[in-house]
Amino acid sequence: MTTLEIIITFSILFFLFPNQTSATCHETRCKAKEPWVRFPFQLLREGQDLDCGYDRGFDLSCSNHHKRTILTLPSSRDFIVKDINYIDHIIWIDDPGSCFPKRLMDHDFSLVDSPFSYFYGLESYVFLNCSSTSREEILAPSSPIDCLSSEDYKVIAVQSTWFYADLNTSSTSLRPLAQTSLSSLCSVISTAMIPLSGSFDGWDLNFGVRLAWDMPDCRLCEASGRLCGFDVATTSQVVVCSGLSNSGNVSRVIHTTACETIYTI
Repeated sequence: MTTLEIIITFSILFFLFPNQTSATCHETRCKAKEPWVRFPFQLLREGQDLDCGYDRGFDLSCSNHHKRTILTLPSSRDFIVKDINYIDHIIWIDDPGSCFPKRLMDHDFSLVDSPFSYFYGLESYVFLNCSSTSREEILAPSSPIDCLSSEDYKVIAVQSTWFYADLNTSSTSLRPLAQTSLSSLCSVISTAMIPLSGSFDGWDLNFGVRLAWDMPDCRLCEASGRLCGFDVATTSQVVVCSGLSNSGNVSRVIHTTACETIYTI
């Protein structure tokens, strides 16, 4: 076989049997203006290889009607994905019913068996039902939660340490005015651990919750303009950083395992 015949044969084979990862593990999204989905996440849809994500905890899907990006947490059902920051390892989620505080108040939110953690941490809050109380009468460092309140009652959430501080003191004159007002006008619905928002107020769930992930650690790879993914040259699930960096260098920089990250220069 001549050199020309060999080149033609390999060219035909390349187009007929392309690299599986490059052909099927591509960046995709549910629709325009939805977050782009790539490794370590994978979008479960027709034409996408089921081995494109790091593990099942990073599986995303598209909602049936509005084609919103959905994250299903094992212990807490579905959430809308508003944004994914691949450099800082942050995924921003919200409640499909636009009332995240209700999920927390009802203890219907958990990260058990998921690869995520709370980006800003947690703090204990008390949910209070302040029935037949006007907004002006409620002396608290928190506004009523609109999606839980109505004209007949207001639901607010305050820090547990703030609410319970000095409430057992025998003299009401020693209690802060706001605590005295709340204890007499409101009843406790529940106490829950609230994901903090990083804002000055501590929490603001009107805009969802930010979660973080640690593994696989692709932060340096993403920051350099490259992409993480499984190494198709091996049968083991080794994560590599590949592509052109911002400086134009071809990279195969990091090999990430479940135990360690090794940088190869």
